Amino acid sequence: MGRSKRSLTNPLRRDSTVGSAAPTSSHNRSASSVAERAPQLPEIYLEPLDFTVLREKRVSRASSVRTNPDAAGPGGLDMFDVRLSYNAARRSLIRDKDEVPDFSGLGEEHVPAVPQLPVDLRTMHSSKMKEVLGMDPGEETDGGRDGSYTPESVLKVAGEEEEEPEYIHGWRLGSVMLAITLACFLYLLDVSILVTAIPKITSDFHSLMDIGWYGATYNLASAALQPLSGKFYTYFHAKWTFLVFFLVFELGNLVCGLATSSTMIIIGRTIAGAGASGLTNGSFAIVTACAPMEKRPQLMGILIGVCQMGLVAGPLIGGALTEFTSWRWCFYINLPVGAVTIVAFLVTNIPDKRKYVQSPGRLTLQKMDMLGFVLFAPAAVMILLALEFGGNKYAWSSPTIIGLFVGGAIEVVLFLLWERRAGMTAMIPLPIIGKREVWTACVASMFMFSTMLGAGYYLPVYFQTVRGLSPLRSGISMLPAIVTQLVATVVCGGLVQRVGYYLPFMILSAVIIAVANGLISTWGLHTHTLVWAGFQVLLGIGRGMAFQMPIIAIQAHTPPALASVATATMVLFQTFFGSVFLAIVNTLFNTKLKQELTTRLPEIGADKIINAGAADIGSVVPADKIDQVLESYSLGVNEVFYAIAAICVCMFIFSWGTGWTDIRKKPEKEKGDV
Repeated sequence: MGRSKRSLTNPLRRDSTVGSAAPTSSHNRSASSVAERAPQLPEIYLEPLDFTVLREKRVSRASSVRTNPDAAGPGGLDMFDVRLSYNAARRSLIRDKDEVPDFSGLGEEHVPAVPQLPVDLRTMHSSKMKEVLGMDPGEETDGGRDGSYTPESVLKVAGEEEEEPEYIHGWRLGSVMLAITLACFLYLLDVSILVTAIPKITSDFHSLMDIGWYGATYNLASAALQPLSGKFYTYFHAKWTFLVFFLVFELGNLVCGLATSSTMIIIGRTIAGAGASGLTNGSFAIVTACAPMEKRPQLMGILIGVCQMGLVAGPLIGGALTEFTSWRWCFYINLPVGAVTIVAFLVTNIPDKRKYVQSPGRLTLQKMDMLGFVLFAPAAVMILLALEFGGNKYAWSSPTIIGLFVGGAIEVVLFLLWERRAGMTAMIPLPIIGKREVWTACVASMFMFSTMLGAGYYLPVYFQTVRGLSPLRSGISMLPAIVTQLVATVVCGGLVQRVGYYLPFMILSAVIIAVANGLISTWGLHTHTLVWAGFQVLLGIGRGMAFQMPIIAIQAHTPPALASVATATMVLFQTFFGSVFLAIVNTLFNTKLKQELTTRLPEIGADKIINAGAADIGSVVPADKIDQVLESYSLGVNEVFYAIAAICVCMFIFSWGTGWTDIRKKPEKEKGDV
């Protein structure tokens, strides 16, 4: 082991033997007898224990620990054996931040090691040994060849020069950006394109009762697999992992396009959702592999800005395809565009410096945390089903909805208990997510995503119902927010690249989004075009300033090997809270709408008007009362934007926790960071 102020004296010699330097005290004789009973290892790999130091450290029990660091990195190493007591071992793995270990006394067959993770082994309980070192105190491993070390291994070869990452530039970077941008654009397009096609689909298959399942199965599959997808990017090459997820997504859309029944569409949407689960965090993982930290804000700004256009383009493209061709082309459109993505990937080599462990299938499954997935997936399904059907198909107080929430809550508790036990090998590693900068970035991101989701759902309600526009014109009316958001993401990404700090953009963004949504809540039946367009411009600027900043914050405070898992967790936060927030604002909208209709038109009845639908209001409401109905809808939409403005306060508060970090500076290495 390395020598430092807190490390063991290390009298390593190739010809040394256990206990050769030990004094003849009874204490040392006791320690020596323990060592003699330990399993004998090949002499060439022995690192003898200095029992004098053991006596000084008040350690009387010795154990044998064997491991192999070549699973943690290159170097042509065969085996690394240490004969130490547990307490001595953990003390010897500690050095101060500014302390340089002395390895001059090591024999050439010995390899010193230091911990990668920023943890204090001096105060760590023995139950955490496996979490930190990959083994229990005294456990005999097969030289590390059982895969006990993961790519985020806590050990690395000390004194080895860190290899500078290889990034790509020019046409190669452009090709990769084109591929992942198109893939994520199709993913978000797939979320919104179905809105205008659903009436025609239900008419063809006589499946009005299946409408809720078209969106629910997609979201359920995506949310349930989201954390697991992060583990795939941790243990497998990002390029091929992304392609597999994308091909599954394309297969799901092909099934939907060829559907001969409503059930076949539901199956296809489930497959597409499973593939979509790995696209967002996969695209971020690829940007991370291709570009240095200081260039990522601008690249991610371009990626996010273009992809968000898919949400708005969906109703426009879906409406046009359904009207002029067939609803099936809402799914087929993914295939030719997807082919461009696949070709762009195949002709470009994406750098990947991770050290993958070749281990048996059983151990690979353990590292993937399949038990965590088995506990998490039912929780995701039950909670999202409750949110999907609560207040819609079933009353919120119905036994079905209550049972789903209770069952989901129990599964969440079991999942968290298991993740805590699993430590760094967990599907959601709590020691990493528990870092203040990481979890506050996830929370700030989920609030920001919810503001976009709420506006994305209810701006069309305002334009199509209150203003009476077609789906196509409604989409065009939302372009001020989308175009300015695209410009703002690119510009602010470039600014962060120059100034180095993301926090000011997050703080200012929360303020601007809150003000913009507050102004939008004043819209009425006769709001002037310049007013609603101007307020959307302000909204787009606010959203574009900071949508990519939480991702940058997470990457700045997460070990590279765990960045994919942390990003997947952030997307999970967005998906879950987005569903919760939509359920909340939907309740606010319906409550306000019914209240206004009951007050204004008691003789007709709120339920009768709502059930007629926006297109057929004239069939149940006299012409001179139409404006009162539209004003009721407008006030209901205003309630939604009050709520959106309110959660911006939460975004503002949590943004402060993401850290004042200069991403232009190379992060200072912490105790063996790889």
